[in-house]
Amino acid sequence: MKSQPSTVLQSGTSGSEAVSESQYGSEFEFEYELEAMHQRPRETWSEADLSDGYAERVTEERGYPEDFSRIDLCHADFPQGLLDRNVALSEHIQDDPFADKVPRLESVPMLKEQEAEHDPYGPEWAIYQAMINENFGDGPNQSFFHRTLMVDMIMRNLLNYSRQSVEPDCLEFRNGKPWTCPPMPTRAFAQGRSFLAQPKPELAVCFRREMVIPDRLWYALPRATKMLACFEGINAAGVGRIFHFVAAEATDGLTSTSDNVGSLSSLNDASQALHNMFEFFRDAGQEDVFFAKVRFFSMVAGKDGVWVRIHRAVRVPPRKPDEACIMPTRRAEYPLKFEFRNWAHITRAKLEIGASGWKIIGEALLGYGIGLLRGLIYDAAQALVVKLERDIAGSRARGEADFYRYGQTVANARSSSS
Repeated sequence: MKSQPSTVLQSGTSGSEAVSESQYGSEFEFEYELEAMHQRPRETWSEADLSDGYAERVTEERGYPEDFSRIDLCHADFPQGLLDRNVALSEHIQDDPFADKVPRLESVPMLKEQEAEHDPYGPEWAIYQAMINENFGDGPNQSFFHRTLMVDMIMRNLLNYSRQSVEPDCLEFRNGKPWTCPPMPTRAFAQGRSFLAQPKPELAVCFRREMVIPDRLWYALPRATKMLACFEGINAAGVGRIFHFVAAEATDGLTSTSDNVGSLSSLNDASQALHNMFEFFRDAGQEDVFFAKVRFFSMVAGKDGVWVRIHRAVRVPPRKPDEACIMPTRRAEYPLKFEFRNWAHITRAKLEIGASGWKIIGEALLGYGIGLLRGLIYDAAQALVVKLERDIAGSRARGEADFYRYGQTVANARSSSS
């Protein structure tokens, strides 16, 4: 299992988290309901429990040996589980014209001496580094704290950059929150094998729902469609977080940015996120927009720096045999495969230079999210509402929680053996 975020990480994010939890009280409501389910026999769980994501969370935490069991990140079958979802495990060199338009991060300029004096993050970094060295020295935990510190600094500075650029409530900065949305399709279902564990990024950036999809559109969307948008579960109060588009991983077993654990975790994050966005955009009649412009960014942190990757979903080429699709008999409905490109390797030395490095990351990643993706989501939501207003039967069908599951319900998946 991935480790819990360190105390260093939590101290760096507590301010943002405090704001989030005070505004979104239903997070506590969710945990309350979750605990209540812990206390009840499984056979008493209601249909509402099953559709709200509680059952999957309780099952995962209790470790049930059947039905809802998932393949954990450290399980030997996890890479195969990604392949079962048509997720490429290595970089795909195929041209992505859109990715080439996003500023690359190959050269992070060094701060000039006079700039360094006014760098608001340099002193903070130095304090954190000194604290780590004092408390851990050359011990085995030092490198892990360096990694979590690095990711913490990246994400908090991304958030700071965004708040200088747009209204403060546009983005959410999430720390280790599990995604409870329905899992994406997999070949494993037809073979009676388990689904992969749902993503739980160490850190992620997403949108605040009410700042991207206004109430007049949100309340017109069916329940299953809202579940696509709300990776962490639907909020009963109507506010919440939607469409994560950046995730960072710093995992206990990681020693460098080339290690496997963090990379596999980021592929799990990216493919699930892109799947959800594909269904949302296709329902809106904007499938071509999705393939052309919707991307997901991941960061894998190691002691030597951070890899930034850009992920996308593409259509399985028509010339490929049906077996190349996740569900061969439903090729036309779900023709996806998932690829990534290594976008930049930012060395530890470059990360330590201060605000200039952080600003470049923020401009590239959040410039995409705020400057483009936010508007695409709004346009898709608006088109989808208009479409469903004319299709009452389609709207009612999407009221069923499993509408986007292609019949692959978790209850039919067999558990994995350790």
